[in-house]
Amino acid sequence: MSQLQQYVDSQVATISPFKVKSQELLEQAKAKEVTDDTTAKEAVAIRKLITSHRSEVKNARLAITRNFDSVKSQFIDAEKDVLAPAEEALKNISQKILAYQEEQERLAREEEARVDAICAKFATNAKSLRSQKACDERGAELKQAFAELPEADQNHAEIKLAFTKAINELLTRKDELTTAERDEAEAAKLAAQRKREQEIAEAEAAKAAKAQQPTVKSGIKTKTVFTVVNPELVPRSLCEPSDKLIREAIANGLREIPGVEIREEKSF
Repeated sequence: MSQLQQYVDSQVATISPFKVKSQELLEQAKAKEVTDDTTAKEAVAIRKLITSHRSEVKNARLAITRNFDSVKSQFIDAEKDVLAPAEEALKNISQKILAYQEEQERLAREEEARVDAICAKFATNAKSLRSQKACDERGAELKQAFAELPEADQNHAEIKLAFTKAINELLTRKDELTTAERDEAEAAKLAAQRKREQEIAEAEAAKAAKAQQPTVKSGIKTKTVFTVVNPELVPRSLCEPSDKLIREAIANGLREIPGVEIREEKSF
């Protein structure tokens, strides 16, 4: 057994005798029946003995444990000193990870805006076109715009999807304008083919979007915080009742407050 444990055991032994007194007080409390003023006074006297005993035991314990406060402080200070470089390292690497993550998000926003601008060029209101010629002219414009894009953009899933949808809408419109020239079966066959082409483009877009998700698990968490800059402008529905103001009102004699139950309670 270590010397420290031996010391602890010896100090605990100095407190143990107090349990005898605690047991005696318990027996007195259980035996006392409060039936009249006399026995009530006797019960109050027992209660005072109990509270006094509690304070005596606490003081005895503090007389021992206060000796360890300075020792505990030394260990805490040593822990802080040992971890200081690690804490600085954590802060340093966290800042770098956060900066990288923010830069990646900025680049992603710029790329998204660039792609959206390209896709917007293919937007077409095919329903507004009234002739085969108008559909063909618009189709030629779209194909020319797509052909002028860099190869990487032509293979970009979202851009390819926008172009494919626009061309399909024009073809569908042409079908609507030439239904007399095509039978129902052929129109359905062409529609199914275009649907398959669009589904493929949509699948590629979804796959590309998933692949663009950040792959670095940085451990960064985002939370929403707020600061009240003008309490007077905060809606009343977002304000809380004030316990302090309610207590002051009751202390000043107020006994009925909407939404507040006021009652009398007895306790020691």
